[in-house]
Amino acid sequence: MEASPYWYVRYYEDQKIYRRSTKQENKRDAIKAAQEFFAEIKLAKMNRLPVTKRSGFELCARGLLKENKARMERGELSKTKQEYDEARLENDLLPYFKKFEVAEIDYKALSGYLTYINTAERKLSTNSLKVHVSHIKTILKYAQRIGVITASARNLGQAHFAAVGAPVDTPFVGLPEDSSFAATFLKNGLTLDRDRVEAEAVEAGRALIGRHPDIDTVVLECTNLPPYKPALERALGLPVFDVLDLLRGFHARLIAAGGGRTAAGEQASGRSETARRR
Repeated sequence: MEASPYWYVRYYEDQKIYRRSTKQENKRDAIKAAQEFFAEIKLAKMNRLPVTKRSGFELCARGLLKENKARMERGELSKTKQEYDEARLENDLLPYFKKFEVAEIDYKALSGYLTYINTAERKLSTNSLKVHVSHIKTILKYAQRIGVITASARNLGQAHFAAVGAPVDTPFVGLPEDSSFAATFLKNGLTLDRDRVEAEAVEAGRALIGRHPDIDTVVLECTNLPPYKPALERALGLPVFDVLDLLRGFHARLIAAGGGRTAAGEQASGRSETARRR
């Protein structure tokens, strides 16, 4: 069998091997394709948050609208943007998506919507279409029901959620103040009982889901909690995200934009081997 003239990329992570032809014969172009492949994998992992099947698009859209009105009143969102978003929702989005469940909105539904609004009588620019797509993505993101596990419940409140644009009623739970976790990380203890802290984190996660069974995703607020993420995912059966995921997502976007140092053969949250010929 004749060898392919193209370079290929092979990437290792989570005991999996990802392999793809770059469709490039030039090494420089192949390296660029390899970087884009890496970014694609990382972005896919970051964007795997599920959306609840129990929420209609209109319900979520109006919930976001209400949240943004509150942000506008606090001076966190301009009145002009709020008015444009509300007009777009009432005049364009809801007439098309009103009867959709958020879980039903896929590429086909989105493509149908863009055809629906981009008519001969109303020819929209590429930038205008991007604004519509961005608005839809924001609504779908709002539809995700996220719960938070924090180091200290008394030190986290509505002001913190409002400051980052999250729903102020985001459910959260803290590790107990008399926990082994608190003794080590909050009271500067010199020892760590890892198994006990892991059990405490899992217990907190189960309590969170028990109180709010509609949660789709769990976020770990504390930077000392990532070691217990695998145990939480196994116990809860839900995706769990932490600060390391945030950094990996930022790194992937940096690479996708052409920045950063990752290239062929470098290691970036997993060993990446690139630019080999078949």
